[in-house]
Amino acid sequence: MPRFAPITTAAHLPAADSAYERSTLDFKATSSPKPTFEQAKDVAAFANRFGGTILIGFEERGDGRVGVLKPLTESYAAGVKNAVSNAVRDRCRPSPTVDIDVIAVGEDQRVLAVNVSPFFGQPVGVVANDATKGECALRLSVSNADGHAISEAGGAADVFRAEISPNCRAPRGDSVVPNPLVAAPAVPRPLQEPEQRRHRRTSDDLGRRLHRGRGPQQSRLPVLPIAERRQDVHRANPSRGH
Repeated sequence: MPRFAPITTAAHLPAADSAYERSTLDFKATSSPKPTFEQAKDVAAFANRFGGTILIGFEERGDGRVGVLKPLTESYAAGVKNAVSNAVRDRCRPSPTVDIDVIAVGEDQRVLAVNVSPFFGQPVGVVANDATKGECALRLSVSNADGHAISEAGGAADVFRAEISPNCRAPRGDSVVPNPLVAAPAVPRPLQEPEQRRHRRTSDDLGRRLHRGRGPQQSRLPVLPIAERRQDVHRANPSRGH
């Protein structure tokens, strides 16, 4: 499993023209200062896999490598940060853990690092634009338009994109379908009629045994004669008459 390392300072930023996109890292030259479906989808795609960082302020080259640093102004970066936060809050169900760091790379020059933690156990759905259904995005490896493969650490790799999974859809609201990446629990099979009759006979027999004091939950205490029981009561309460 790829290891997700959050980017929080300028020292953690990749060097221009030397780093590649991977399953836990995405580059974007800019983003809207208003909440959008795409912002929420990109966050959900990381949450539904291994987590990762979306770097806003780097222009991606066609081969998936970091190209030219495209820092945002301080005021614009603040607007994008609020937009991403609102998009996640309004569209992601359930809401994943997202930490957004504004990193200074110069005077009035900022880069946004949207660090998304993996969300295990169930998928993060994204409310669509018509607000009537949700979709579940995954961070997947896909082929780019010209079929050119990029290399990462000396090996071949594909271009990564946030893709909608046809087998992972979430309805509107907080209800979601099981995550296809996590094994779903087995659903109990309904009892057939012969099994139901055996189940009823077993239940009835257990009820009769408990009623007669022969069940496993009944303690087998010795039964005292009536005279001895009266003596026990008198010793416990001497003021009581015979």
